[in-house]
Amino acid sequence: KVKKRDVIVKCMYMYFVISVSFSSTHWRMQECIKHGDVDGELKGFDLDLSNAVCRVAGKKCTYIYRICNSNSADGKFLPGKALETGEVDGCLGNVITPEREEVFDFSRAYFKTSSNFFVPPGNPRGFSPENIEGKRIVFFNATYTNMDCLKRLGLNGAVPLVESGSLSDVKTKVLEGNADALFAPRTTIPGVERVPGQYNCASGAGVMVLKGNADIPTWWNRAFQIVVESGEYKRICDSVAIKYGGYPVRCFDFQTNVIG
Repeated sequence: KVKKRDVIVKCMYMYFVISVSFSSTHWRMQECIKHGDVDGELKGFDLDLSNAVCRVAGKKCTYIYRICNSNSADGKFLPGKALETGEVDGCLGNVITPEREEVFDFSRAYFKTSSNFFVPPGNPRGFSPENIEGKRIVFFNATYTNMDCLKRLGLNGAVPLVESGSLSDVKTKVLEGNADALFAPRTTIPGVERVPGQYNCASGAGVMVLKGNADIPTWWNRAFQIVVESGEYKRICDSVAIKYGGYPVRCFDFQTNVIG
């Protein structure tokens, strides 16, 4: 278990950040975990999958909370101290984008990503992503839903309101008219309305490690394929809503001998 005082919350995703240790040699991996109970015990889809993969790979896995990445003043995605100092070996559940691949290496993706625009209830200003030029868009800090994401989607000309510090701050900007819309990696946010349509500018989420550290993705991918082919991946995916509730996990529909 992890003591409550050790919990660090990643500012804008509001997900707990954890690390994992593996052994054959002792590996440490970190993750954006979605669940934790009142006693501070870590749980959730990523942990269930990680434990299955580690078991198949013959690795010992342990988990702690740490910050995995940071952003520079201009929004560039940077390694966090835990990765840079070697305190952790990698991070689970991190979204794979071209910008992040310049700084990190990744395993195969193991769940899908999507993003949405949010506006005040009733969309009083008639915001439409197809007419985004000149519109003020606010982003969550340190997420992949940013200006680079919009450009990959062909949604050009937005005026970015640099990532706010909390969900409350972001919603206030939208509800008080200081932003035309929020662009976020969520399907629902209480108090604001989702604009119809979903947008995907990433290739999913997987294990993230420092650039050049190919060992973890190599053994992870081999073991993950076995987990998929055994049917355990699908069983873990299917059990998430019943076990944990909350936001659904969008798993891939992998077929036997087909991973990607």
